[in-house]
Amino acid sequence: MLLLLSPLRVLADGGVLIPRDKAQPDPSILSLEEMEISIQIDNGDARVFVRQIFSNHTSGIQEGNYVFALPSRSTVSDFAVWDGPVRIPAVILERKRAGEIYNELKQQSIDPGLLQMGERGAEEAKRSAVFSARIVPIPAHGTKRLEFEYHQPFRSKT
Repeated sequence: MLLLLSPLRVLADGGVLIPRDKAQPDPSILSLEEMEISIQIDNGDARVFVRQIFSNHTSGIQEGNYVFALPSRSTVSDFAVWDGPVRIPAVILERKRAGEIYNELKQQSIDPGLLQMGERGAEEAKRSAVFSARIVPIPAHGTKRLEFEYHQPFRSKT
């Protein structure tokens, strides 16, 4: 049973949307409404696809910081946000330029979904990596759909 719960703990650690002015998730402002996870295993590689829909429970447009933890040696292969029916895929840019573009688009109420990579600390870095994406706008009393895919190499024990 422990083996079954362990992967869910990793995804639970990594699937939160924190309101911009908060240090922790606040479900009275932004909460997870739906989550779908699918996994494909092929020749020592696990491909994990995560789709989450978050709700804004306020009467104002919100900005959130989406944070998810991945096991070590994992790589994100796709990330996207949805603006209504339109899927907006991630584009990899140099950090400074990405920040400039993010701020420009945010002022126009366009959701650029900035994805960043970092680690929590030396010990945690051995086990996982932390990715974050700034998400804006999250419409008043509306929802925001996020999708990401990552690959995790593994060796089966024979």
